[in-house]
Amino acid sequence: MKMKVSEDQVLVGEIRAALRKNKELFGKFYCPCVPSFKYATQNEQDYVCPCKDFRENVKCGETCHCGLYVKEEE
Repeated sequence: MKMKVSEDQVLVGEIRAALRKNKELFGKFYCPCVPSFKYATQNEQDYVCPCKDFRENVKCGETCHCGLYVKEEE
């Protein structure tokens, strides 16, 4: 999978800050778009950034839910 970081530097800064906070609170870089109760009740690896939904379901040229990454063609 090939991806790039969004060109929106303000958004990137906000999302990365949220990822760092989740790392401090929960021990992993969980996607900030996902409610924290899902980390404990479902497969936690699905929500580690970049999340499973992005890896498996997002098409080339589209962004992940939080907008941090854009999927590119291989």
